Amino acid sequence: MTVEDVASINRIIPEGLFEYPPEALEYVRIAKERLPLENDLATYVEQANLNRSANFQLIDSNNPHLDGFPQLTIFDFKQLALPTQTG
Repeated sequence: MTVEDVASINRIIPEGLFEYPPEALEYVRIAKERLPLENDLATYVEQANLNRSANFQLIDSNNPHLDGFPQLTIFDFKQLALPTQTG
């Protein structure tokens, strides 16, 4: 989905249907600030040809070694996800 797609969707959605979280403008500011930055991880993955298929193992909360795994809030997830959407 491109920026133009999102802009088009925003034009047809009735105003007030969705409420942006209070921190939304801050996320947009950070994303815009980071746009010119080089994405070193993406570059490394492409150059090392690491972006091929991988075998993943299903994990769930029933695994005892995950008892101490951190539980993140939605705010934490947003903060962590923001850098992956830029660059």
